[in-house]
Amino acid sequence: MKIKNQLLAFLFIVSVTWGCSVTRDWAGTSNENESYASFSSFNGTQKFRLVLPANKQTSQVAYKADVQSGQLQLQITQGRTVLLDKAVSGSASGQLPVRVAAGKEVELTLTGQAAKGAYRVEVLK
Repeated sequence: MKIKNQLLAFLFIVSVTWGCSVTRDWAGTSNENESYASFSSFNGTQKFRLVLPANKQTSQVAYKADVQSGQLQLQITQGRTVLLDKAVSGSASGQLPVRVAAGKEVELTLTGQAAKGAYRVEVLK
């Protein structure tokens, strides 16, 4: 009886935890120049790397997010430098100047909390 109760408690905890971190209807793509997606429910974290053009000293990273419900945390970093850290509920867009060093990348980190909407981040050439 004790083992059965422990098993039921374990299954309950796993089902509650798993059920809270489901992402549904994620449709998008990511390559070295851009990352975009739409989603009906995004819970969790996704990371992407974008490559900066090597033939320039500076570049621009453009971002746009439209969040119909929930919240989307949009973070763009270059090495240890945080270029953007923005909580979006609604719409947000802009461009960030980025210094280019040979072979450098920027990292895009998205964290959703029951977010419904879309985002796009791209390196402008």
